[in-house]
Amino acid sequence: MSQFRKRLMQSRSVLAYALLSSAFCISSCSHLPVTTFPTTAIPEEEINRLEADQQNALARQIDILAPTYFHQSVLDLQKAKSERSENIENKNILSRVAEGRAQLAKANEIGEVSRLALDDVMKARTEAQAVEVEKYRSKEFAHADQKLKTFTKEIEDGNLKIAEAGRTKLKEVYLALELASIKEKNLATPQATINNAVKEGAEKNSPRSLALARKDLTDLAAFITSNRHDNERIQVLANAARTSAEHLLVVNRAAKVSENKDSEAIVLEMGVLSIVEKNTKKKIFFDS
Repeated sequence: MSQFRKRLMQSRSVLAYALLSSAFCISSCSHLPVTTFPTTAIPEEEINRLEADQQNALARQIDILAPTYFHQSVLDLQKAKSERSENIENKNILSRVAEGRAQLAKANEIGEVSRLALDDVMKARTEAQAVEVEKYRSKEFAHADQKLKTFTKEIEDGNLKIAEAGRTKLKEVYLALELASIKEKNLATPQATINNAVKEGAEKNSPRSLALARKDLTDLAAFITSNRHDNERIQVLANAARTSAEHLLVVNRAAKVSENKDSEAIVLEMGVLSIVEKNTKKKIFFDS
């Protein structure tokens, strides 16, 4: 680790500790300062404002960065809504909303401490979300988030040491999930097409087309590993891999109906062939 990186981490830790100490000097989780609403306040409006502020906090990942406080704020909002539907007195509803707002304020405060202490982890998590990790690796991502919450809950309790000790490993988990998601998004379709061709006898009937399709897939995987954020080039290679795989499948099906020893070569030289000669009149053109 470079001296600059060490100094940066030390400075961040000092600042995080200072912010955390300040936060806990102000209040504890069970004794938060609650600002009461004036008697003229309208419960419906205050409930809507709190809900909007919670949505804003969600967008800033406060539910992950300060999970206990944020969850309590959500519970208070739910109770306020329930009391409103039961026609409970306005002062009771407003009291519940005020408690939820106090919890949310604390969540925002502690959340910024967690963000500072775990900035590289949160950056890796955000990048994983940007490539739809919850679609491609939902279980693994949820497990990583649970681990992250154990760290942020420690920070809520005033302990930064555990979070700092485990941050590097967790960052690597999110980075690995990001990479896996990018690969699955781009490799799954051509891989499935190649697998279908192999099941239909491509290793025997069209070995050259199979080798080309596999090479294009391997090249794509290798490029993604080394250049995961080069989206433009990845798309070019992904298109090439899909084209090779589709070409393989059609060539293989045409070669299967030929009794010639080197039917693949004949099919490739033809330039025009039927996908399934007896069942369709469609013609496919190939670049030989």
